Amino acid sequence: ELGLSPVRFAEVTVAASSPTGVLEAGTVHVVTFRGKRGGVIPTGKAWVSDPIDMKVHRFENLAISVYYPSGATPAGQLKHVWVSPPGNHVTQVVWPQGSRPQAPELANGVEVSTAKPRPVLVAFGDSITKGFCSTPGMHLGYPEQLARLLAAQSADRRWVIINS
Repeated sequence: ELGLSPVRFAEVTVAASSPTGVLEAGTVHVVTFRGKRGGVIPTGKAWVSDPIDMKVHRFENLAISVYYPSGATPAGQLKHVWVSPPGNHVTQVVWPQGSRPQAPELANGVEVSTAKPRPVLVAFGDSITKGFCSTPGMHLGYPEQLARLLAAQSADRRWVIINS
């Protein structure tokens, strides 16, 4: 949405991961878009993936891996990401040695369905609300801390915290 040119990607996966980014074996799911593994996101547009049948647990870390065949990454907000050496590594549980710079994110959110309706609290804000300057993978931003506080205080009422 924020770039000045289309974004071409060849493959995307999502998996459960540790706070340090190590993927959990058996949880890697291929993400498709209109039935295809890759595509081109037009300039200024947002894309939503096809639904994925994946069980997600409360406070679980998810890793979204994207392979850009041209090596270029999209413009966007800065986030902590893992940049691998050249090649498609999105289905690998253990990645080859790479770097962990601040770089643009392609995914802006993950939508999760529940079996029954839940009360929702939306946290509006800027980079601090998104967890900028927080320890990567530790979820120490105030929306995450609020979610843990609410979870500890109300066992019968499961809140959904949306970080906008």
